[in-house]
Amino acid sequence: MFRKSLFLTVMMMLLIGTLPFQSVAQPKPPNKKQLAKAQKSAKEGDEAFSKKNYRQAIEKYFEAVGIVPIYPAVYYYKGTAHYYLKEYEQAVKDLSTALAQGYRAVDVYKLRGYTYYQLKDYNAVLNDVEQGLKSEPTNAYFYLLAGDADRGLEDFRAALNSYKKASELDPKNPNTYYFIALCHNKLREYVQQGEYARKAIQTASPFKGESYDLLGQSLLAQKKYADAADAYEQALVSKPNLVDAYTNLGNLYRILNRYNDAISAVERGIKFYPNDGNLWVSLGWYNSLANNHQASVNASAQAVKLLPNEHMGWTNMCRAYYDLQQYESAVTACGNALKITPDDGETHLYIARAYNKLKKKDLAAPSYTKAIAGLVQFTKENPDEPDGHYLLGNAYYSADQFPKAIIAYQRSLELNPNFALVRFNLGTTYVIQGDKIAASRQYNALLKLDSDFAAKLNELIRRMK
Repeated sequence: MFRKSLFLTVMMMLLIGTLPFQSVAQPKPPNKKQLAKAQKSAKEGDEAFSKKNYRQAIEKYFEAVGIVPIYPAVYYYKGTAHYYLKEYEQAVKDLSTALAQGYRAVDVYKLRGYTYYQLKDYNAVLNDVEQGLKSEPTNAYFYLLAGDADRGLEDFRAALNSYKKASELDPKNPNTYYFIALCHNKLREYVQQGEYARKAIQTASPFKGESYDLLGQSLLAQKKYADAADAYEQALVSKPNLVDAYTNLGNLYRILNRYNDAISAVERGIKFYPNDGNLWVSLGWYNSLANNHQASVNASAQAVKLLPNEHMGWTNMCRAYYDLQQYESAVTACGNALKITPDDGETHLYIARAYNKLKKKDLAAPSYTKAIAGLVQFTKENPDEPDGHYLLGNAYYSADQFPKAIIAYQRSLELNPNFALVRFNLGTTYVIQGDKIAASRQYNALLKLDSDFAAKLNELIRRMK
């Protein structure tokens, strides 16, 4: 997800400053005229380098080594100039020559290792790290570089160990904590992820937005939904272009039964990413939940335009048309979704309902059966997704299988106690089953979540015999 490195600041500190005197090492010393000419070119190269005129520096260094071929310092700075120009392969060649000619090995390993990282030659990075640690076994830089390389190899456990060693050697580097949190994320160790994300934030990491994003993910995994939402909001304050943060924030507000905030979150994301189809899918869904059915149709239309080979935009449109009582349009939209994903249980549920309203019970019945089968499979594959159990409850309810609907609704509420629509549907099912006490419990819970649903359920309870 991230291709970042900890080392740009370190390299600038390493490379910027007064350049050393360009000493010459030759088996057969050049004559005085040659030496003077090479040193003049090297000095001019140094001056250009200090002004960040790297192309000119390379030309002058090239002149110097053309006269005096064994010139380790010139090769080192020539390689460095190529590095800054992102000419990484040539940088490696020059740095390797500098090393072979006797330039200070540890400096070469630092820069060449980082250059290999840019070339994604992660094993070569680790080789240079190993050599560098022989000279400086307590140098945090090499452990940071090893962590980056292991992360590139997707060996996140090894990367984690390297970053933690670096943090022990240099506890004041806030970036290290961010990358430790990132490795814990990849290893699905979400509690530790949150701990180190907090450390990165507290120590003023430049990756502040990303650290808040990782903290939000950790809190979401721990079902601390309100705290997670706050973390994502902070992430977007620090870095407004974190597209996944908008998606996750909207989903959190949905879980918290704050549908208008969910809508606002994805709309903010769409301002940055107007062509992100997934954001439009979410906007269609949240508008439907908020009873903004025409807005749901409009958002879903944009979703299917951007994601023509994915079914959810059509499914959301189908649901919205159903709620608008435009049942023929609902059937058409659901039909388009089923062309893409024929076994989707949610889509079969909505098309079954639309068929039922159109008095096409012969078509509705098999669709309800397919809805139940598809949603049973979905909940098996996604046992911790409350929306899946809610939809399965709806399918059972529509098929008059009320005891099974109750079980599905209860499971949904175990996962998300704030799901007001589930509580209303569960209470309604209890009313149908004649269980006034259980229905009243859902009414009492709804009083704290949604007064409109509470009033509707109370009216149903009042009418019970």
